[in-house]
Amino acid sequence: MKEAHGRLFFTLESDEPHVSNGTAAGTKQIANINPSGAAVARVYMELGTHVFFFAGAPGLGRELFKATPCNLCAVPVGFAGSVPAPESVQQTSVKVLGNPVTESLVVEILANSNSPLTIELLTRNGFVLEKRRIQPADLPPRITFDVRKQPAGLLLLRVRTHNATKLIKIAKVD
Repeated sequence: MKEAHGRLFFTLESDEPHVSNGTAAGTKQIANINPSGAAVARVYMELGTHVFFFAGAPGLGRELFKATPCNLCAVPVGFAGSVPAPESVQQTSVKVLGNPVTESLVVEILANSNSPLTIELLTRNGFVLEKRRIQPADLPPRITFDVRKQPAGLLLLRVRTHNATKLIKIAKVD
């Protein structure tokens, strides 16, 4: 269960993700993740304007989804970890060189936009470990983050332009 943006995100007996504004009329299923059975939605996390959660079918594994508070839909984040976004973000390419990581996270970013990029390394709970703001003209070929002091587990890399966001899951191992 997670309270975010004035709404409560939770899982009912159906194991499908739900959201509520506190009223019966404002309580609904976000999406039918697994139409043939239970989706087993778990671990709701707030990150910026989105709520992320894991859902999957028993025996088939789990996938990361995001729920946007404006339209309350669930969108799969995808195997590669990039959040589907408007056409303009498709012009920004983010590539992680090696995942999982042990000491350094190395990222290549190709931006075909004139807007500044904000690149953030986050904990799995959304705490910002490091933040960089870079103009496209000053974008280096590779960006390196030192992750040696971070414990093993999930890290998130968020790359934002003025109108879109990409989020990539990073596995940190010792």
